Amino acid sequence: MHGNREEHPMAKPSPLRQDTSEADERVVHSGAALEQVFQDIRFGLRLLRREPGFAATTVLTLTLAIGATTTIFSIVDAVLLQPPPFPEPDRLVTLWQTDPNSGNRPVEPAPANFLDWREQAASFEQVAAIEPFSFDFTGDGAPEVFYASLVTEGFFDALGVGAAHGRTFLPDEFQPGSGVVVLTHGFWQRRFGGDAGILGRSLTLDAQPYTVVGILAPDFALGLERGRGERDLYVPKAIAEYETFIRSSGWWHVIARVRPEVTLGAAQAEMDAISVRLAADYPRTNTDVGARVVPLHTRQVEGVRPALLLLWGGVALVLLIACVNVANLMLARCTRRAQEFTIRTAVGGGRGRLLRQLLTESVVIAALGGIGGVALTVYALDAIVALMPADVPRLAQIAVDGRILAFAVGLVAATAVAFGLAPALQMFRQDVAGLLRAQRAGATVVQQRVRRLLVAAEVALALVLLVGAGLLLQSFGRLVNVDLGFAPGNTVALQVFAWNRQAEDEARVNFFRETLREIRAVPGVAAAAAISSFPLGLVDMTTETPFTIHDRPPPPLGEEPTTAVSQVTPGYFEAMRIPFRAGRRFDDRDDAERPGVAVINGTLARRHWPDTDPLLQRLTVEVFGQPFEVEIVGVVAATRAGGFDSQQRPEVFLPHAQSGASGSMTYVVRTAGDPAASLSAIQEAVWAVDPLQAFYSVATVEQLLSDTLAARRFTTTLLALFAMAALTLAGLGIYGVIAVATAQRTREIGLRLAMGARPFDVVRMVVVGALVLAASGIVFGVVATVWTSQFLTSLLFEVAPTDVTTLAGVAALLLLVGASAAWLPARRAARVDPLVALRTE
Repeated sequence: MHGNREEHPMAKPSPLRQDTSEADERVVHSGAALEQVFQDIRFGLRLLRREPGFAATTVLTLTLAIGATTTIFSIVDAVLLQPPPFPEPDRLVTLWQTDPNSGNRPVEPAPANFLDWREQAASFEQVAAIEPFSFDFTGDGAPEVFYASLVTEGFFDALGVGAAHGRTFLPDEFQPGSGVVVLTHGFWQRRFGGDAGILGRSLTLDAQPYTVVGILAPDFALGLERGRGERDLYVPKAIAEYETFIRSSGWWHVIARVRPEVTLGAAQAEMDAISVRLAADYPRTNTDVGARVVPLHTRQVEGVRPALLLLWGGVALVLLIACVNVANLMLARCTRRAQEFTIRTAVGGGRGRLLRQLLTESVVIAALGGIGGVALTVYALDAIVALMPADVPRLAQIAVDGRILAFAVGLVAATAVAFGLAPALQMFRQDVAGLLRAQRAGATVVQQRVRRLLVAAEVALALVLLVGAGLLLQSFGRLVNVDLGFAPGNTVALQVFAWNRQAEDEARVNFFRETLREIRAVPGVAAAAAISSFPLGLVDMTTETPFTIHDRPPPPLGEEPTTAVSQVTPGYFEAMRIPFRAGRRFDDRDDAERPGVAVINGTLARRHWPDTDPLLQRLTVEVFGQPFEVEIVGVVAATRAGGFDSQQRPEVFLPHAQSGASGSMTYVVRTAGDPAASLSAIQEAVWAVDPLQAFYSVATVEQLLSDTLAARRFTTTLLALFAMAALTLAGLGIYGVIAVATAQRTREIGLRLAMGARPFDVVRMVVVGALVLAASGIVFGVVATVWTSQFLTSLLFEVAPTDVTTLAGVAALLLLVGASAAWLPARRAARVDPLVALRTE
């Protein structure tokens, strides 16, 4: 007998043959398992086609929830989670000095303090300063402003970046007159159309030639500027001699790169020691002034972190509610499919096989919702970003990328488990016969309790969201109705910097006097004036300076009272419609030849002369670092100069022509009609005096006020939308449970009606059941709200986080929604024919 020994069935297989067989077997099993998965997916899709109402409800619910979650995550990821686009970003910090007069809040460092920090601190490889600046660009057409940052030597080294095109600055270019600039990528694209030939070209800035030597990378974003996002260009800063003595006020930003072997704690300890030495050396300006080391990323996002975390929490609640809603629908569907499960079991399908089928169907539904959610994110993201405040860092980097898609995939898997778990556990814990009995009886007591518990959870989550949105809406409403102390309507503000073109005091006084005369001659202009520190402008030039009151003992060193000091031209109070309380207004006679005079506001008057008349009292304030003695000649009402949520502050107003004639001024022009219609004519009036004067910013005062509320408006709007979605889902959840429960009680209701119950009694019974369901969720929701409302404290204005009125209003709203959701099932139940119901059962 011949044959191939290797093919004999009793022959011992070689190890290689054995491995090959096992591999083939695994492949066969894998293929079979994969085929079963595809069968489950096809079966799940067929079921969804047979139940279009169920499919539309679940997929649409998940589309909205996943889309909202992915959209907010796209923003949170780009703004909060992504580190700054610089090498070793965890070593980048910002340095701030603390202000003892305002609770040690961090403020911009004074130039002389920065120089001492840079010289004495050994914890940092590089320390550099950034001074916000602007240049008047003159070329073809009207003059325009380029927004710049003057940076000291070591700025780009500290960040660890170079130019994407060309170069950054050479060491010998940090000298006066070096005349070189580096453009940001966005400005290069926006202003010069991405022209590569811009390198080496000369730009006329402030009447001086500057050569473009480099262009930064597209993702360069320092994120320290507030108000308008990133700058247009960077220029090397030559530190002037006078700046080496300024310690009483600061306006620079400071960045530093910590040495690799130094911890942030050690760096902070060294800065504390330096602050103590500076306080001893300069007690007049540095007593109790500290230095704070803050990571760059922390500083970039600290203004938007609370709002984004709040929205992240809000959208997470919406997602939870959506999952609970879909889980409830899946539970009801599972009960309806008991007969199908019985047949599948009878033909050999085990409980595990059914369990896998249910989970596969959950994944299919979640995947469809995920696809819809990502599509929704793509379309919604641009609209959401457009609503965000312009100074949120890295707005340009917010996009749907691989990270966002990976998050969406993870979200789909998580939601599939979240809403598929309850029906799957029901199948696992109960045999099919039990399910069949439940189908005949309607549902078991346990199933009914689970579904009610889920709806109560929905109501509780919705209450948390609704209360949060209600508090923010109430807060926003109070903000926009506060008394500002001035009337912003029909007023436009135009900020200019006239230092370069009007170098002397007398020239600046004449320039503003002449331009205001031209502006007042514009048809429709009712009043016009100018102020040096208009806090609503893009650049707030407000200075807080110490002052002394004559005939009073001097306060201890470092405890002098402070006040905001502004220079104004005659007519300012009339243009802003600030009520005059006492004394007289400024006029053209208050010039440099006459004794110094001042108008103070009511806050300063109440604080220092609560029982006496402040008129004719004498003060000494600082103007440009020099003492300036004045006599109080008038008192005006206190204003919220910085906008709706700013505080009234002590203020001293000085005549512009008398106190050094600031070149940084903002025209405020009130018109009889729409100020926008007169804007061009107002600008032409200024150009009639100096055709090369550029405007740093131009906007109506109402628009500037609105901009101060951009962050609150964005947060409130989105949270209100989330709350409305939560309310809708909660209503649908109550409706679903009551409708199913009422249908399952048809026989009982028929018996009640047959025994004499009135339709009204049936309606009342069903509605009361819904109210009990909603009330149980409200109880849990109130407890959760009291715990979570503390996170809203920093976002509220004159509203308590546990405001009883809001809580009661939201609870009443949810009860109303619960009763409304039960109305239709109750009406259907009340119309049941007892005989038909009994015959059916």
